[in-house]
Amino acid sequence: MLTESSCTLYLRNGEGFERYVVPACHWQESAAASVNKSGMQDGGGIVVYIPKTAMVLFPDGRLYPSSKLFPNQDISPKKPAQDMIVKGECDFIFDNSTPQAASESLREMNNRFEVHTVMRVDRLLYGSESMQHYKLSVR
Repeated sequence: MLTESSCTLYLRNGEGFERYVVPACHWQESAAASVNKSGMQDGGGIVVYIPKTAMVLFPDGRLYPSSKLFPNQDISPKKPAQDMIVKGECDFIFDNSTPQAASESLREMNNRFEVHTVMRVDRLLYGSESMQHYKLSVR
């Protein structure tokens, strides 16, 4: 599988967000538009492919296979439109000490980086081992 990019996932936990760095992924942006009865509607988006065999840097500083990012989830993310992704290796760490600190961290992150929302994660774990992957639909 082609992996020409890296990304950083910020997955929502109870208090704030945890950072996961994925050093090998395929980032694909598309610009499209569709016309409906009410006029023009934007249809562009981003799709990120993470190989099942890719290693991910977890918040504890250890490398784990990407399969540990979304373990046994049939529908992911657990809370749709709350997980975030940034292209490249982002070094931003959330202050999850209080709800106010987490909110301030979120505001600061949105001001400093191009942050996208993970809308859907599809587990495409069939076929040959080298082609199994996770497909993230991002907006």
